[in-house]
Amino acid sequence: MYQCLTEYIDSKILRVKQEVQITIRQEFQNLAQTLTPAANTVMSTVGGEEANGSRATNCDGQLCELDVVKCEVERLRSLTIPILTMVACKMTHDEKNRSGGPKIWFLPPRVSEQALSFFYPPSEVVMNHSAYLSDVSSLSKIYVPIKDLFKHWYLLCVDVKKRKLICIDPMQQRPRKTIRERHIRQLANFIDWMIHEHLADERLAGKSELDEVAYQLGEFQIYYPQNLPQQDNSFDSGMWVARWQLYAETRNSFIIPPMDESTRMRLALDLVLSNYNKVKENTIEAAKKLVTKIN
Repeated sequence: MYQCLTEYIDSKILRVKQEVQITIRQEFQNLAQTLTPAANTVMSTVGGEEANGSRATNCDGQLCELDVVKCEVERLRSLTIPILTMVACKMTHDEKNRSGGPKIWFLPPRVSEQALSFFYPPSEVVMNHSAYLSDVSSLSKIYVPIKDLFKHWYLLCVDVKKRKLICIDPMQQRPRKTIRERHIRQLANFIDWMIHEHLADERLAGKSELDEVAYQLGEFQIYYPQNLPQQDNSFDSGMWVARWQLYAETRNSFIIPPMDESTRMRLALDLVLSNYNKVKENTIEAAKKLVTKIN
């Protein structure tokens, strides 16, 4: 079964990659043909070799392979939010079906985005994401992905019991530490308000008898785990964050294997084969048919 799904997903990934590369090259070629010689001169001077060491176009007006790679990187980055949302859905589903009841909140990336924007009150964020929330009285941890201004993802783990704000970053850099801590404090205070709003909703619905909680998450100590594995490129941070959420609790550690094709495939299979996936059986049947067709 595992082999069937692996081959099925491999074929889908290969087909998408081929289609994307063909489309990108066609679009770039069409764009290059519309550029006049004067425009080519401006591009090569302002954004090209003289400016940053890499030209936007070559002497024939064709866009360089480097631009194709950059465009592919941007496409991969655009998939990060849906993947992280799927991870939050899967983990929330698993957590709510665990014995003893849910104790961990896995929040989608949209929560941190709204919290750090200053445009959304906590009550609205709670209303829009109530499916990810559970009983406050047994809450032990909260996981929420954060994207910084440089399109880099890292993970905040709020450890309620140990009173720690754990920053799990696949690219730890000192120059960004100040802005990281500012965002972490801001997000922690926002989540604290979310907890109060959620508790009020639970009391009104008769689901909780708690009068108040005093976590004061914004005052927790910020902690940076040591010896974390680090990404070796500029676009895998979202995948690291996804895998930390999936496997940190079962491993009881943030030390996970490095990113490669096999770990990417494992991530895809874990999402596809999850019981929260409503089209799980259809996917398995499609994988079987594909293998039969190939053989």
